[in-house]
Amino acid sequence: MKKNIILKLMFYAVVCIPAMFYGLFRKLFRTIFNTKNSKHYNKIAIFQFGHFGDLIHMIPLLKNLKLNNPNSEITLITLNENSEILKIIPFIDNVIFHDHFIYARYANNQFLKFLKECLKVIKIIRHEKFDLAIDLKGHIDSLYLLYASGARMIIGFNYAGNGIFLDKRIVQRWDIRFDVYEKDRLLRLLDILGYSIIDPGFNSIDNKQKHDEDKNIHMIGIFPGAPQRQRRWPAQKYAELADAIIENNLGDPIILGGEKDAVVVNNVVSFMKKTAKVWIGNDIIELVGKISQCNCFISNDTGPMHLAVALGVRTVALFSSGNYKKWGSPKPNMIIRVKVACSPCKLQGNICGCPHINCMETISIEEVMNVISCLPFSDIVKKSKK
Repeated sequence: MKKNIILKLMFYAVVCIPAMFYGLFRKLFRTIFNTKNSKHYNKIAIFQFGHFGDLIHMIPLLKNLKLNNPNSEITLITLNENSEILKIIPFIDNVIFHDHFIYARYANNQFLKFLKECLKVIKIIRHEKFDLAIDLKGHIDSLYLLYASGARMIIGFNYAGNGIFLDKRIVQRWDIRFDVYEKDRLLRLLDILGYSIIDPGFNSIDNKQKHDEDKNIHMIGIFPGAPQRQRRWPAQKYAELADAIIENNLGDPIILGGEKDAVVVNNVVSFMKKTAKVWIGNDIIELVGKISQCNCFISNDTGPMHLAVALGVRTVALFSSGNYKKWGSPKPNMIIRVKVACSPCKLQGNICGCPHINCMETISIEEVMNVISCLPFSDIVKKSKK
């Protein structure tokens, strides 16, 4: 723990602080010489060091950047682990992979190696000579790349003063950062560029299987996995839910999961009294095809839930004390959440010291069944099964 803190301080001292000073001098230069801005940008860099859900939510922003600037070329700078997800993300012309400092590994004292990698990536980014660079997070751990990018215009979010030297910025007050749906938060960046929101919807997922597989009115997708334990509804409850869906003729459940979710998926299947279809895999194209077939998708707060919403599949999202306002599934989708005083959670996935690690257990099967039974497709499924 102490070693990681020391390494991070070294990283700030060697990379982040010099980049901030560069941003300061750049800002002063543009102010003194009154550099004019343009609404036309040929080369755009997007800095997104988030994960599955973050990439899904940036699709409308990418789409509207293209609609407002049809001849632009968009380059995404992101984590190596996102390579599979990018197969379904449209509007991206080029990708530069770089492991963000927080996720870099320092086994065997690899700090100098990582530092060289940072400088190498900065050199690659500067060589591209971007007209516009956009940061989607507002954290100093990624803003240093933006400041050092050499882009003609740099914009993003100013959270806790990190983006103070950006050319144009949105101050991330608590309500904007945590109480606004993530897709809509990102779309606000268009306003400071002078662009209009032409199409705010997702409806652009690259679904190669969508036309080959018709929607199955009987299929109900269930995704029991999640990266953090406190986000997972118990496997036994998912099993009882799947059994109840079959017994009440509401549909045919299919239990879905990535390879990391295999244990959870197998636990659900083992607890079930009935038989359900199962799909486990890491192929994002296959996952898109499976979710697209579903008439309803039930999931914890995790990446595939955001994917289902983006695909237009009716979604029921189960939330612990996570931020349902920022990451929940908007209407007509449904959110079932744990109503605790600490929601939305400020620990951001860190369970240390959290007194509500098992709060998901308070969501009952009856609550979920009541929501599913009220969805408009339920009567259609019941009639078709008679």
